Amino acid sequence: MTSKQHTAVRVDDQTLARIEALRQIFSTTWRDATISDILRALIYSGLKVLEKEHAGELKKQRKLKTTVGKHP
Repeated sequence: MTSKQHTAVRVDDQTLARIEALRQIFSTTWRDATISDILRALIYSGLKVLEKEHAGELKKQRKLKTTVGKHP
């Protein structure tokens, strides 16, 4: 398992209300969803969208990282 870091975010009241509304949907009979669960899902979903949207730029960055420091 990879190490995890704690990250804090500040959101306005309207956004927090939207996040709270999702808690009921993500909760199960055996476990109540936490705000962290919802934020994690939002981050993963958003990452997929943004990575797809910026795929060309990401590919260039990855290529640059693999070639930096290599001598011909």
